[in-house]
Amino acid sequence: LGDVDHAQSLLRTALQSEDNIEVDHFYIPYAHFELGQLYAQQASSGINAEYGLIVEAERMDVLRSFVAAYGLLNYQTIALLYINKTQDYDSAVVDHILERYLTRYPGSVVFTFFNGRRSVINKDIKQAIQYYEECENSSIDWVQVYHVCYWERMWCYAMLLQWDKAAELAQKLYHESKWSRTLFAYQYLAFRFMDDETAGDLEEMARVVPKYQLKIGGKHLHIEKFAIRKARSFLANDAFLCLPGVELLYVWRFIPLMAKQEKEKLIEMLEHCLEEIENVKPYHSEHPIDDWFLCNLLLAVVVAELGDVDHAQSLLRTALQSEDNIEVDHFYIPYAHFELGQLYAQQGQYHMARPHFRYAKEFSGKIKSYSLENRLLFRIHSTLSTMPQS
Repeated sequence: LGDVDHAQSLLRTALQSEDNIEVDHFYIPYAHFELGQLYAQQASSGINAEYGLIVEAERMDVLRSFVAAYGLLNYQTIALLYINKTQDYDSAVVDHILERYLTRYPGSVVFTFFNGRRSVINKDIKQAIQYYEECENSSIDWVQVYHVCYWERMWCYAMLLQWDKAAELAQKLYHESKWSRTLFAYQYLAFRFMDDETAGDLEEMARVVPKYQLKIGGKHLHIEKFAIRKARSFLANDAFLCLPGVELLYVWRFIPLMAKQEKEKLIEMLEHCLEEIENVKPYHSEHPIDDWFLCNLLLAVVVAELGDVDHAQSLLRTALQSEDNIEVDHFYIPYAHFELGQLYAQQGQYHMARPHFRYAKEFSGKIKSYSLENRLLFRIHSTLSTMPQS
């Protein structure tokens, strides 16, 4: 009869008593199915079948509510960024959960941390830093909590282009955490170089990067292999890398979360770097075309974020005309194809987007084991899943 809200209310009420069913237990999964189906029908309002039941579980005041809330906050504030689906971010769900649990547990480290993540998504980076510092000042014995907060605060400072503070936290993680000392060492190198290209400890740190490479399940981590390649490139080019801190912001998907003012500063940095590549002879690196390509790729990403899609497409097309001249960092090529395809897809030009996605997916047949391949394939798959079938 069309009264979906009443139907949902009836099912929610019934499911609050599911543990009391004595004989006909099959009613329970049927009730969950019907409730999930109602959410699926309301997909256009932002609640979908994939997590609708978890949303409902969180809203019930039952034992599993906390677990559901934790899962939803992880999905909404962290996972969506890395699976390239930030358009699915549901601020109403996040706001509801944090308001509910921070009122109930005002000193909670977990929910204060997620409050920081919400602030990052809202581009209120300075407020996020305050929340992470609150977590760090708590008297909790679980040292990994502090390391997570150092990690998040490091990226906050990087997004504010405060490279010295980002480097300080990367160094702190390198000394205190065993998660990935290889990665932390390279991040320190990258951020410190952005702050002071003549710092005396950079070459020493670059030599340290490969020493702590991890193996999990018999395989090396892709992000560590990327860090090692970059550290070797740094040493091979007389202690020089082209904007390594900005490149890391791109790799970790933080550029979209930066405020307009910092994005405009990035544009100035990238344009200055392009001028140097063209005018400084001899150039700092033995591979100026690689650095030129990187700057155009990063510049395209930033200007697209600021709404100038035509300029971004032009930059990427110009860069891709020279893709055969890339000498070392071949992974820039499939990433540029992906970014160009994504811009076409955002404009509804799917027939233009698909060839670029296909080229990026099949690039490993041209260059084997290029940096961050799995990360790119994941993003391509995620983007294709949102496009209509051809």
